[in-house]
Amino acid sequence: MSSLFFFTILFSSCSTPSKKGIAFTNTLIISVALVVVAVPKGLPLAVTLALAFATKHTTTEILVRILGYCETTANASVVCTNETGALTQNVMSVIAGSISIHTKFVCNLKDNKARTNAPDQEQEATEATDEPQANRKHADDFSIEQGSINTILLPQPFNQSITINSTAFEDIDPETKELTFIGSKTETTLLQFAKDLGWENWKGTRNSGKITQTIPFSSSRKAVGVVVRLSS
Repeated sequence: MSSLFFFTILFSSCSTPSKKGIAFTNTLIISVALVVVAVPKGLPLAVTLALAFATKHTTTEILVRILGYCETTANASVVCTNETGALTQNVMSVIAGSISIHTKFVCNLKDNKARTNAPDQEQEATEATDEPQANRKHADDFSIEQGSINTILLPQPFNQSITINSTAFEDIDPETKELTFIGSKTETTLLQFAKDLGWENWKGTRNSGKITQTIPFSSSRKAVGVVVRLSS
């Protein structure tokens, strides 16, 4: 429609003998031409800005990857997810791990034996064969309940590794008004793990450590560490 309007004005300007009329018509043609050229280029920006502002009106804490979806996200009343549980609280917890080489701990070991590669003695007794267990990586591997870690090791070195290698801290959550750990999700999870086991308070342990060197994280090393001066 804009192109048709442009050519209509062009033909009418050619039949106008007055100089003032020609000047006015040329100005009008240029103006229309600018509008025809500029508007299609500006439309994507206008739509993007409109959608970006619309995201503020959507439900809080919704991540919109494609701005166009914000038009329907705010009106969603039913959310369907698959059996893997894609919707989470964004809160992690320690459920299994390994201490040193042979010790494997699992939260609720009785119901989560598949999380360890070290079958318990009762299972081996009932399934005794001449062949080694297929899922056992080493003959000396053994599993314990996560809550029983304090019975097989001194918690202080483990606690120091968690607290001194962390920048997370404990504070009041402005939303829930409860005392919680704030910082990296991995670090806060480990601090909560130490707290649940009844280990020494993170703040006292961190302040007592005399750090002489910090080893930053690197993609090649896949770890972070600190060098601590011991009292001895």
